[in-house]
Amino acid sequence: MVANNAQGFIEGSISWLSHYVFGGVAIAFPPQPSPHHIWDYPSSAWVDPRTLDDLKASKCSLIDQRRDAVFAAGFAPTIGALGTANEILQVRDAEDRTNWLTSQAAYAAAVSAGQGAVLGAEFRTLTNNTYTISYSEGFAVLMEMAAWGQAIMRNSWDLKDSVATAADQAAIDVIDIEVGWP
Repeated sequence: MVANNAQGFIEGSISWLSHYVFGGVAIAFPPQPSPHHIWDYPSSAWVDPRTLDDLKASKCSLIDQRRDAVFAAGFAPTIGALGTANEILQVRDAEDRTNWLTSQAAYAAAVSAGQGAVLGAEFRTLTNNTYTISYSEGFAVLMEMAAWGQAIMRNSWDLKDSVATAADQAAIDVIDIEVGWP
């Protein structure tokens, strides 16, 4: 195998995927820091060719994924029969959220009409158990869920605001997207 434009030889074989030649010597690439890094031969180092805007967009995408995962894990009420049963309410997608908002409006109307003590608020949980509780309790559970959803969105916005004001990759890298979620 010829090295350095025919200035020397290396005996044996190497993989060009795991080694490069420098000064006539086969050198193993160090571990690639991320799939985004490319090898820069002049500096003999991995470099990340993404722009600051690219890095920010990537971090914001990770924040969105984490936010969606928190919603998909569901809401665990802490009040009433659902709270004592340690049940989870599904909030996987827009359809689930629309259903809960519709129920919240209906239960609020029932409470306003003086029917708060009436058993009529129905909840189907992640474990496929159905609970029928009073409209007042149902409304309270859904208000707690609303506050939980607001906390999720607020954390997402706060993290994205931190990304937006980051001056460089180091500042982006220190933003921990695992903290602050309810």
